[in-house]
Amino acid sequence: MPILNKGESFADGQQVNGQRLNDLIDNATALPEFITSQTPIADPVANGDTLLIHDASAAELRKVSVQELFAGDIAIATASVTTSTINAPTGKDIAMGPNDGTAVTGSAFTSVDGITVTVNSVNHGLLAGQFVSITASVAAYSGTYVIASYTANSFTYITLSEQTPASGTCSYTKQGTVDINGNLMVENNVIVGQDVGIAGSVQIDQDLNVSGSINSYGTANFSGFVDFTGSLKVNNQTAYVLTGIVEHTIPYWSATYAGYYDTIYASPTFTKPTDEIWILEVVASSMGTGYDFEYAIRLGSQTYLTGQYLSLHHYQDSGGGGNFFRNTETHRYLFPTGVVMTNETLKIDAWAGNGSSMRMFATTVTVGTVFTQATQKASVFRIYKYKTAIVPTP
Repeated sequence: MPILNKGESFADGQQVNGQRLNDLIDNATALPEFITSQTPIADPVANGDTLLIHDASAAELRKVSVQELFAGDIAIATASVTTSTINAPTGKDIAMGPNDGTAVTGSAFTSVDGITVTVNSVNHGLLAGQFVSITASVAAYSGTYVIASYTANSFTYITLSEQTPASGTCSYTKQGTVDINGNLMVENNVIVGQDVGIAGSVQIDQDLNVSGSINSYGTANFSGFVDFTGSLKVNNQTAYVLTGIVEHTIPYWSATYAGYYDTIYASPTFTKPTDEIWILEVVASSMGTGYDFEYAIRLGSQTYLTGQYLSLHHYQDSGGGGNFFRNTETHRYLFPTGVVMTNETLKIDAWAGNGSSMRMFATTVTVGTVFTQATQKASVFRIYKYKTAIVPTP
């Protein structure tokens, strides 16, 4: 089977000259059989195997190894690449850098609630889950967003924080993305320097550090450590999570004389940052018989018997009949973001109508008429600390 198409054909009895002999070689071309008739390679192609290539810079044929062929900085434009494994050379990274689309200008946008924004653009060709970079005539609506929904001639996106309702014009550019249509398994850390838009489910078994925003339209399951250093929101509202509970037991106290008592309990010193929400909680038991008694709760920075107490509790036996008071009460006080408390304490003051009738914070109590349990949990002071990933403006 011939592998060349000869440049000149000869017949018996024809005259042979130099020109025809030269044409025999010079005008010859390779047939497909030049390649297809060769013996197939027995093993998978190896790095050291060679190919024949045209070196455009030298205008010559050269040989090139398989490894050298893919070692150069070659731009490959293709609709898809199918392979089971991609490994970077030693010491190199795998970088995927898709190209952005063409800017579209003069599109009208509107938002009636300051959250969902509709952009009108005829035959835009965009899909939900894709990223667009928006430059709007109202600056608060500019930024990079994930398309939430679309029609043939419009699309919507969700602002990262609620804005004043507005309308105007904008330009937009589709941001190039790496589109993963199947499951994504990451065996090491994931570091994201920009926003993350998730249209399906994501399972992450290692740490996830995101300095931008996460927009998830599916289910996200995190079995590793998740650290949000950007804004954390639920239903477009800044979300706070319980980051710690500090608890101190309040020791037993009893009155020794009739009158006022300054600070029958003082908590350990605490400092509240401006970016946290705190709830102070006091669970206090009290007992008395035959005489009036009171206790009041204040911050240590408030002066004893003056200023504004956080709460005041008075028990009175107006008939002097020796009625017995047994109480366990829970008190909570909210301190929102913007409130700073430095080297603060919580204190409890008391007043006893009789020097022996008042007891506070006991765990053993006189048995009641109906509830006959003789012991109860100790009184406690707690601090519930809530924090978000973004520092609010006071």
